[in-house]
Amino acid sequence: MFSDLVGVGSVLLDGTRERYRIEQRLHRGGYGATYQAVDLVSSELVAIKVLHLHVALDAGAMADLAREASAAQAVAHRNVARTLALVPAENSGIGAPYLVLEFIRGGDLLALLETRGTTLPDQAELLDWMAQLCCGLRAIHDHLLHRDLKPGNVLVDGGVLKICDFGMAKHIDEATRTRTFKGLGTYPYQAPETWQGKSATPETDIYSLGVTFYQMATNQLPFTARDEHEWRQAHLYTSAPRLQRVRPELDERLDALLARMLAKHPKDRFATAAQIGDVLEEIAQAPLPSVSDTGIDRVVTGARQAWDRVIAAQTQAAAKDDARMDAARATASQVAELADRLDALVHQVNRRVLGRRIEIQGSPGGKLYDGVPYRTYEYLEKTLSLEFLSLSPDDVLVEDWESAAVAAQLGRRKAAQRELTIDGQNVVAIGTLKLSRFVRESFGVVTFPRPVNEAPDHGLHLLLLRSTEATYGDWKTCELAQHPFTAVPARKQVVVSKAREVVEAIAQRMIAGSFVVQLRDFADSDFVSLLGELVRS
Repeated sequence: MFSDLVGVGSVLLDGTRERYRIEQRLHRGGYGATYQAVDLVSSELVAIKVLHLHVALDAGAMADLAREASAAQAVAHRNVARTLALVPAENSGIGAPYLVLEFIRGGDLLALLETRGTTLPDQAELLDWMAQLCCGLRAIHDHLLHRDLKPGNVLVDGGVLKICDFGMAKHIDEATRTRTFKGLGTYPYQAPETWQGKSATPETDIYSLGVTFYQMATNQLPFTARDEHEWRQAHLYTSAPRLQRVRPELDERLDALLARMLAKHPKDRFATAAQIGDVLEEIAQAPLPSVSDTGIDRVVTGARQAWDRVIAAQTQAAAKDDARMDAARATASQVAELADRLDALVHQVNRRVLGRRIEIQGSPGGKLYDGVPYRTYEYLEKTLSLEFLSLSPDDVLVEDWESAAVAAQLGRRKAAQRELTIDGQNVVAIGTLKLSRFVRESFGVVTFPRPVNEAPDHGLHLLLLRSTEATYGDWKTCELAQHPFTAVPARKQVVVSKAREVVEAIAQRMIAGSFVVQLRDFADSDFVSLLGELVRS
């Protein structure tokens, strides 16, 4: 390697003049060895990165590196390590190209976190770190993408954090990196879309920054895996853990911030680092918002029940091939994310009240088939139930179940199967948020709720609509239709049949133009409104 030709005392040229004297080697990386050196013109310390042979001999890589180094030199910000120059091989005096970078004495953020161990940053320090990295990334995005954000690429200069190695990550080729997408990354920090071969975008960097933020707050990664395949599965199909479960003492708005940064679908994340910075500034300058500020004052007024524990369900839907399994996992992941999102809203209520509170029920035995989670939110003698039916590709969807039974007797596995669609998009999951009354009855030591059918159920339908080519879908909602379903695992055909009735009723009314049922985007305010009715006497 060219980097082996450089030793302590070596002097590198910058054209025809002697310019940099090597003082010590700092570390060897995937695309070069980094040295501490003295600039013989300014007498300042600099970092010199001498590129490895496989990079220097790759004409395409060098051309890209030259363009991105030029763009990186235009980034001038307190929270970005400066790229000072790229000296080509013919001007270096050693026959190898090298980069001249700002020298930072303090090491990187990953080493700092490892040194601290279980001593985690408090909220003030964490907000300061997050704000600095947002400012740095915002400056970088004015010129180029980073593609490899992680604590190891954040240098610490006293109390100042500086992002380094930006824009050149795609030329690194380490064992923990991959060329399966446009621009490289490190497995634990790689956004879902990059595992699918899609181009990097600002939202890609924001996902990696979210993983970095989570690691800064907890000194652990949100996902764990042993190899490339497991990392891919984790980023694509496993819901990121909520920060409030690990650091409940932190402002709950930080939990919501990270959940949005780590969303599977790029469009569900923040679009810019500036937007993240605005949220961080609001948290730093203002205390927790009052109940009226968050729009849940109607809920908090009547809410009294205890917060037990939030049970998160991470699911995998069985499928016969990789494509079907990926689709089912993506659906289950979005359902789990939604359940966690609603739990977080109830948590906000329960943190602000005394006495009886809203109780969240859910257990490993309380899951529907396909592993899709459900919740019940109970207050006094009323319950708000969240139930889902996953319409995975392996569900047998037929128009006439008696015909299906006959077909099964004749050896045919499926009959009259067709997709459920609305507005040209497949309905991949359907559920209800249903408000009803109940009484508790006991049989021996077992107590269970029994519905009281004195009034019709009230609530919303939830539909996850996904186009054929997309990985993730969009949540839509409408008022509870004529045929609410109750999930009965032992009679799946009844459930699927009623789900079809609901979807077809919605579709027919939309087509007819009557808009008796109107689909709209599902928002937190829809759930908050039902919570208000739950606690109202």
